[in-house]
Amino acid sequence: MTAVIRLAAESVAANGSWMAWNLLLALIPLAVAVMLFLHPTRRTLGWWLGVGLFLAFLPNAPYVLTDVIHLVEDTRTTSSPAVVSFALLPQYAVFFLVGFEAYVLSLLLVGRYLQRVGLARWVLPVEVALHALCAIGVHLGRFERLNTWDVLTRPALIGRGIAGMNASLLVLAFLSIALGYLVMKHLTLAVLSYRSSRIHYG
Repeated sequence: MTAVIRLAAESVAANGSWMAWNLLLALIPLAVAVMLFLHPTRRTLGWWLGVGLFLAFLPNAPYVLTDVIHLVEDTRTTSSPAVVSFALLPQYAVFFLVGFEAYVLSLLLVGRYLQRVGLARWVLPVEVALHALCAIGVHLGRFERLNTWDVLTRPALIGRGIAGMNASLLVLAFLSIALGYLVMKHLTLAVLSYRSSRIHYG
């Protein structure tokens, strides 16, 4: 029993640093979205620069789903089914949930902002466009091994990466993000509605 607990702790700790880094990157666009879209603000140059920052970091949120490849590797190299069931699977589940929920909340804030400024008809097109942007970003990150910083430091590599994309993988990434968002959006709105009703009725 002690050996299993030690192995579980070692397995979880081994993932801790890269998961924490990837979650930080996933939470950055949510933090920027809160600053840009939660409360009414003038669309100054600084605001538009913030939008650029938001778009640059947004793909990091759905990108966490591609880290499932590490889960596959971990389950293959871990000899204990108990470690997989009670340590690795819960750890990855929380990781995926937090990262992708950051994406969902970010887009909900964008949609809420568009509705508030009288552009409600643009909510769906903007969501689709952001899914497409993130599909490109995820493809560049997972298969070309590029990152957000390369937009500024190595733009030529970004251009070559986009030109050489695999169309099938790009479509698959788009569909995965869009369908995942659709499911999580309704679940999130249901939870928010439930919490609002509980607060309202005491």
